[in-house]
Amino acid sequence: MAQGTHGGIIQFLNPISIGGAGTLEVDKIFTKQIFRDTSYSYAGIYLENDANETIRFKNESNIDRVTLELETGTIYTAGNIFAEGDITSEYTSDERLKDIVSTLENSLDAIRNIEPIKYKWNELAEKEFNYNTNEIELGFKAQQIQKYFPELVTNRGNTDYLKMDYQKMTVVLLSALQELDKKVHELEKKLEEK
Repeated sequence: MAQGTHGGIIQFLNPISIGGAGTLEVDKIFTKQIFRDTSYSYAGIYLENDANETIRFKNESNIDRVTLELETGTIYTAGNIFAEGDITSEYTSDERLKDIVSTLENSLDAIRNIEPIKYKWNELAEKEFNYNTNEIELGFKAQQIQKYFPELVTNRGNTDYLKMDYQKMTVVLLSALQELDKKVHELEKKLEEK
């Protein structure tokens, strides 16, 4: 129930509850902020679904779509994000924003000790993170990666489980390829000199 307004905004001091199989349908929302509390210090739409059902957003063409635009800030979830389509992400990589510490060296020696694996998520992964335990995956052991490239491994959220940045692993692989290429050129040069 609306408890009042603030600058043209409907203010709800208590949660809106819909029982059973009810539906709350809003035709259009034209607002810049939906406030969570009486201090007006938080802005956003907060959705909670105790029934473990899908919360859906549709546009006028009846197509499911959620568009989030952030000028700054971070979108965070403690759960998983699944997408049927592509997920596109970008890293800022302008050299003007970087203080170069060093180039990457000895990558070839390191990757000789890293074991690419096929695996299935076990029951613990299913229990902790709701991972599918039936599909075969390709990847690495984070503990092995951490031994040689600790910059690529961090803790997952507030847990002691490890996660790794697979995108940045391409830097390691490129470095190893360059080292291998250098060795090949050196061998070719020695063969030519004979």
